[in-house]
Amino acid sequence: MYKFNEETIAVGYIKQLLHSFNLPKCKLFKTTDEAIDYYKNLSSVALIKNYKNNSSYLVWINNGKIEKEKSYSYNHEYLNITGKMNLFNGLYDSRTHVYLGNYLRFLRDYNNINLMSLYNCYADITFTDTKYKYISIPVKYNQTYTIAFTGTNYDYYLGFEDDLKSIQKYFAAEKNKNSIIRKTSEFNNPFKLSTKAVKNKYFMEENYKLILRVPLNNNNKIVVLEGDYRGSTYKNIVDIAENKKDINTIIDSKSIYIQANYDDVNDVNLNNYINNLYLLKNNYKNYSEPFSPRLIEYLIENTITSDEKISKNVIDAKYKLFTRYGSDQQKKDVKSGLFKLNDKINIEYRLRFLDCFKKANKPILDDTDLLGYVDKDIEYCLDDETRGN
Repeated sequence: MYKFNEETIAVGYIKQLLHSFNLPKCKLFKTTDEAIDYYKNLSSVALIKNYKNNSSYLVWINNGKIEKEKSYSYNHEYLNITGKMNLFNGLYDSRTHVYLGNYLRFLRDYNNINLMSLYNCYADITFTDTKYKYISIPVKYNQTYTIAFTGTNYDYYLGFEDDLKSIQKYFAAEKNKNSIIRKTSEFNNPFKLSTKAVKNKYFMEENYKLILRVPLNNNNKIVVLEGDYRGSTYKNIVDIAENKKDINTIIDSKSIYIQANYDDVNDVNLNNYINNLYLLKNNYKNYSEPFSPRLIEYLIENTITSDEKISKNVIDAKYKLFTRYGSDQQKKDVKSGLFKLNDKINIEYRLRFLDCFKKANKPILDDTDLLGYVDKDIEYCLDDETRGN
């Protein structure tokens, strides 16, 4: 398990990764129209990632018009546009954590690999006075957050204050009373918070904070996840019948499906569709963990995602699984070359993987944080269950 301000081999790897990667400082958009609409009459540089034609380029916007375009190459250095994290120590400190969050957001927005459910936005930034503890959590514009908190009543607001005196002044000002929210929360009942871009402060997003005020003697555990994960631990996630229209949303969601019992993908017991997130599950600890242990597998490249050149191996593995465990029609289709992977099949593929684990009696870190990619646990499963096919 990982803690803030520790120095370990894994922390050293994370810091070297962030030191070696050219991370864009500019905001990423899907289209130039989206970028122009966001900045309106301002001047800025934006990164455009067009998924339809798989192109990426930088644009210079001035007064609602594109003045210049330049192609963008992943992890290349661009003067004043990309940056690397400077190394000052070997500790997993708040600065490293915030930088890691920006790196993970870029992976999500650029590569469509969403690991944000493994990352706690809480950054161990705290101010205190004689009565209260003020917790500053970096957040982003136009995002939804799931917040789990142990303790009693607390107050919060969204703002840009970054020192104790400014925060105290904000809470004390009469004019700010309507923007300060009182909340009573239980860790097992997280709440949702949505943010918006602040008018006339489009370039101050890096300074945007969720500020919590709690009693000084409260030793609170805090988890803030970027995305809506409320209820995902205990409730049914999805109906995968043929007539559902939201299959793409299902595939890209935070959910993983366990303990399925089925003969056909259209006859699944929906009560078995459950997701466990490590950071929301382990509320017995008295400290806030910076990230889930499984995140390390992704960062040290021990996980195969759609970003890998060898992703065809994952497709081959799917065919092997269906040759062995598929329905009679699926087995025939694989042999005849008619078997095609689609969204519905990909859902069933995840279920069959987890069935293999159950048969092999191999627990998967308490079934937490399985995002649908192939990690070392899945490799072990494939070794045992597809050998010889």
